[in-house]
Amino acid sequence: LLTTMHQQMDGKNDLSNSPLCSEDSWAMATDDWSSDIFVVPSDVVAGSGNETSTATKEMREKLKSFYKKMRYSFFLKQSTSFDSHSPIWLLGKQYAKNEPRPNLRRGFDENSAVGKLSDFLEDFRTRIWFTYRHGFPCIPGTKFDNDCGWGCTIRSGQMLLAETMLRHYLGRDSDWLLGQSGLREDEALMHRKVIGLFCDNLTSPFSLHNLVQVGQQLFGKQAGSWYGPVSVLQILQVAMNNAIERSLVEGLAVHVIGDGELIIDDVERLGCGLTLAPVPRRGPENDLADRQPKSSSYLDLRRLTSVSNGDLLPSHDGESIGSTEFVDETRSWSRGVLVLLPLRLGVEKFNQLYSDHLKRVLSTKFCVGVIGGRHHKCYYFCGWHTDYLIRLDPHYSQPAVDATQPGVSLHSFHCKYPKKTLIADIDPWCSIGFYIRNRLELQSFLADISEAAAYGCSSPKHPLFTILSSRNEKHRTPIRMSTSYLASNSTKSTALQHLAGSREYIFV
Repeated sequence: LLTTMHQQMDGKNDLSNSPLCSEDSWAMATDDWSSDIFVVPSDVVAGSGNETSTATKEMREKLKSFYKKMRYSFFLKQSTSFDSHSPIWLLGKQYAKNEPRPNLRRGFDENSAVGKLSDFLEDFRTRIWFTYRHGFPCIPGTKFDNDCGWGCTIRSGQMLLAETMLRHYLGRDSDWLLGQSGLREDEALMHRKVIGLFCDNLTSPFSLHNLVQVGQQLFGKQAGSWYGPVSVLQILQVAMNNAIERSLVEGLAVHVIGDGELIIDDVERLGCGLTLAPVPRRGPENDLADRQPKSSSYLDLRRLTSVSNGDLLPSHDGESIGSTEFVDETRSWSRGVLVLLPLRLGVEKFNQLYSDHLKRVLSTKFCVGVIGGRHHKCYYFCGWHTDYLIRLDPHYSQPAVDATQPGVSLHSFHCKYPKKTLIADIDPWCSIGFYIRNRLELQSFLADISEAAAYGCSSPKHPLFTILSSRNEKHRTPIRMSTSYLASNSTKSTALQHLAGSREYIFV
């Protein structure tokens, strides 16, 4: 076994040449390895026929599981260096290490910095960090007691949703470190409750176990399968619906939008406690995981093919609304809305035209993070610095912890060491989350995000996404003209048309 592992590491994982070696643990290398890493000789297992085949497979799986646990059990506890004169942005807050240099890039006000590097590190540590875990109860119907090597996208989605809940229940300025010292016991208790919603067991609504089960129901993917960004967003949406029905979460809606079009009236409806009539899909139900998503909230995604655009769906409070109606703007908001936007920013690699867009989005106070990374290696991005994105990395295996038990330490759910990823090196896909608490914040969000969507554009043909007033109106209404950004239509080339929709990403 050790000889095989040594050969694999020498042959496929040359750490001395790894671009990640300076920041990451040596155990965090590419996940592009063959599924048959361990080739067990036929004479290792006694027996013949199916008996030998079954025993060989079981042995191979055990060896792979052991290897992955060991591979992801190392984490380099060293902070990344930061330019002493450049601002650091973390989920809408700006921090400056030293006095800024003059004539910095336009668009980011140095005078708005709220603290120094120590304040940034404290804020970063307050963010909830979900990583690979091992030793939890086996996922039902499987022998998986860990998610090493395949659960990074789910963990990144958990981090984005957990950040949303912190924002929803405690606000952006909550400080976990202060709560630890007893100064804010009520906030510390709520912080623990939020983490408890994600613990690795069947009772926690957003646990790996339940999210995998939802993924199996929606897309037929088994535990051990790698999930794409759109799949995870839809899984989070359905899991939130289930949690609300069980009264485990209240006052929060999840809205996954598609086609790069943010519909203002859809967000208004959800904030007012109404539901949306879904946009119909074409194609078989089992193809949902690989198609572009349409707008949908508070509904079973498996029913999308059977509901027409004009139908009414009953909401949780007994009300419903059709997609052609306008919401009454005198109606009060009853819940916050998490808007999830899946995008693909490039073809084979990230198009650097969108670098400033991504920075600008992470600089808005409404952003709750970005899910993205490299091929089969997903991170949760929560900020940026110069030409790098600041990330929380799930590729680190820790023992399973039941945070719902009083007195259990939560330190394994918080990271002291921020890491960076060069923006130009990320994969073109990403998923962005925005949290909107009420109608007043919606108006502020539209003003900020319309600027962010077009920020740095040399042409209005290349925004991150489009903001529309309603599904039936392709032009802005006069009252929203100042806060909406409508991209002009452009014709895609034949090659781009072929790529669009070929995977589970929205093509921009």
